Amino acid sequence: MKNNGIVIIPCDTIYGFVCSTPEAEEKIGLIKGREDNKPFIKLISSPDKLSKISNDKIDNRILSLWPGPLTLIVNSLAGGTIALRVPEDDFLIKILNIVNVPVVSTSVNRSGMPPLNKIKEIISNFEKSVDLIVDGGDLENSVPSTILDVTKYPYKIIRQGKCIIPEDIW
Repeated sequence: MKNNGIVIIPCDTIYGFVCSTPEAEEKIGLIKGREDNKPFIKLISSPDKLSKISNDKIDNRILSLWPGPLTLIVNSLAGGTIALRVPEDDFLIKILNIVNVPVVSTSVNRSGMPPLNKIKEIISNFEKSVDLIVDGGDLENSVPSTILDVTKYPYKIIRQGKCIIPEDIW
């Protein structure tokens, strides 16, 4: 991944295309047929990394849902917003610590189509497009992360996914 590689890996919710460089991020967009203006989620290894990316003060009740299937949209120190998630998978956390930068993650599918969760379908559709596919078996009944915009209050659920956020938080 440090050399512009693209990997398909189980991301504790669904299979994801992951990469760590802007060049590889562009390639993923082309593979998926995704619009240029639609940003990708970035995975970080721990909530502690948040302060290097955003000055937003996040409610501790929300942060207590990390690691897990919750993506937060926050204001970025670089300008604009960024979607961040701390995965719950130990193998993925080890990869994030080795790469040591936020890693792009997006569902394994063509834009507008449902995410693929059967490894044979993933291999037949994408083996020639990526550098590595990690076989985590079929992920039956997999559900993507919940996306919560915390850039202004009241918070807004952009996508209801695997994480159920208590109503008193948002």
